[in-house]
Amino acid sequence: MSIYIVEKTGELSTCHDKDRALKSENVLIVVSHMDKKVYTWVGSRASPQSKFACARETARMRMELGYRAVNLEEADTTESFLRAIDEVLNGSDSSGTSFRPRPAAYSSQIKEKKKEKIREKQKEVIKKEEPKDIKAAVTPSVKLDASSPKVLDINYVVKQTSTLPPINGMIRDYIIIGDKLYIAPDEDTSEVAMMDSLPDGGFVAEDYLPRLYIENGRVIAVELWREQ
Repeated sequence: MSIYIVEKTGELSTCHDKDRALKSENVLIVVSHMDKKVYTWVGSRASPQSKFACARETARMRMELGYRAVNLEEADTTESFLRAIDEVLNGSDSSGTSFRPRPAAYSSQIKEKKKEKIREKQKEVIKKEEPKDIKAAVTPSVKLDASSPKVLDINYVVKQTSTLPPINGMIRDYIIIGDKLYIAPDEDTSEVAMMDSLPDGGFVAEDYLPRLYIENGRVIAVELWREQ
């Protein structure tokens, strides 16, 4: 089976129903072994988390299969894409190579085990550092290093990047500010929304063109642009 719905958590769930797959809330990955293509289909009401996870999974599949990626928005759905779905559902598209989506339950168990290990280590550290004589314990003074990086003003950074000329034929999807990923604002607004609950793992941004915004020799933000 090579039709997957990309969940907000980054998990891939197989789909056997064409009508269910093509809902506007979904992000799809369809692997066509006959066309040697990895199709991505983004519904008009799809979540940013699913879009981000889709880009990562598509890059992984391209590296493993060597197929060409075809990125589609819901409004640009093509006949070849619909035909690829029909071929997969009818069983006429097959190959010795297959992908097994990561089960959500299994991933949750792994994450919970990792969290439990971290909690245990934190308890050990606290126990070792706990002073035996509470009265003798003194709170150390904290000195701020003048060279410490300043907290970035998100709104300021967004306004500054918005003054840059757009890249012809491309759309700005995301902005990386500090260690956070934000959804790029539309032309009519300067508000950004931070993406939380990002899926763990590497992200190969092959379909994105990065543009750096630099001030005083420091990289303040990284914009991610993709072709329209």
